[in-house]
Amino acid sequence: MVLGDEVAAGHSDPCDGYAASSWADRLAAALRSTQPCLAYRNLGRRGLSVSEIRAGQVAKALAFKGDLAAAVVGVDHVLGQSFDADSTETELSRIIGPLRDARADVIVIGPFDISRSGLISETRRPEINQCLRQLAHRTHELAVQRGAMHVDLASHPASADPGIYSRDGRHFSARGHAVAAATVIRHLADRLSGRGTSV
Repeated sequence: MVLGDEVAAGHSDPCDGYAASSWADRLAAALRSTQPCLAYRNLGRRGLSVSEIRAGQVAKALAFKGDLAAAVVGVDHVLGQSFDADSTETELSRIIGPLRDARADVIVIGPFDISRSGLISETRRPEINQCLRQLAHRTHELAVQRGAMHVDLASHPASADPGIYSRDGRHFSARGHAVAAATVIRHLADRLSGRGTSV
């Protein structure tokens, strides 16, 4: 089960050498290689705030009764200059909490840090970087508290590569989806093998 905004939905720009497959579809394919009967549903939609994701998707995710839920939130708030760390943390807690209470494993995936790519104006780079740092910190704390996993793409070296972003900067290119999927799969593998931590 996937919840979230346009990054969750898998919107993508084409990139030579990379299949037009979202990070979530790639993750599902990797899981199906060992669990062929895996059921998969993606609730992600473009332009949703964290509160809209919580209000519109959590009940559907619970009804799906999946073992694993992945959530991506915060992109619109950060890029749209409406990020509030406290309200984002509250809403994210209301997403993670019910899923964990239902005994689902939860992965919260933070966006790449586009402020490092050279695609953002110099005047906005410090603001976006600071917001993404706050988002990562708050998500990390929630993951620790609730036994969830946190994949912090903002700290990934690929954040500095302009080729992983779409033209509008709000989602990934096909290359970005491939990098994100590989990172999430690696975190999951580490967790399942006992090498990973709760974040």
